[in-house]
Amino acid sequence: MKPKSIHTVFILSPLIFALGFFSVITIARAGDSKLTSKDKSFITDASEAGATEIQESELANKTSSNADVKSLADMMIKDHTKAGAELEKIVTAKGGEASKSLGVEQKANILLLKTKSGDSFDKTFAEIMVSDHKTAVKLFEEAATNLDDADLKEFARKTLPTLKHHLMSAEKLAAKLAK
Repeated sequence: MKPKSIHTVFILSPLIFALGFFSVITIARAGDSKLTSKDKSFITDASEAGATEIQESELANKTSSNADVKSLADMMIKDHTKAGAELEKIVTAKGGEASKSLGVEQKANILLLKTKSGDSFDKTFAEIMVSDHKTAVKLFEEAATNLDDADLKEFARKTLPTLKHHLMSAEKLAAKLAK
């Protein structure tokens, strides 16, 4: 999510630095597999993105009283859990390991959401879902054509329509909440 103001940058910058400094980021490991650095990078980015969507959506289910927000959150949890399990299966079969942690920006978004309530939470959640899914769609579009591993390429190709649907749903919700 891009900061909305310089004030937000100054508030989040120390937080992001602290999270990065104290975080242990698990990267995709290939063992004896033939996964290239490009494939491993995708595995890490896709794993972190999916785990983030699940955590943000679980928080939305606990925090929001808006039925539309809860509906979007339920869809995110269901679809990202399924995709994460599929990615994990592919990666494990190749002797690798998917990331189990979140990136610094993802952690900052979750912390930001935890500071919100009511309509402010709902709007922020929808904005984050839009931003996250724009990033995910771009990641998966590039992966579907540029990865070296055929199974990962197919996973990206097959998952892309779901991510595009998520983006469209999040954009509709954000527009509705902006009124």
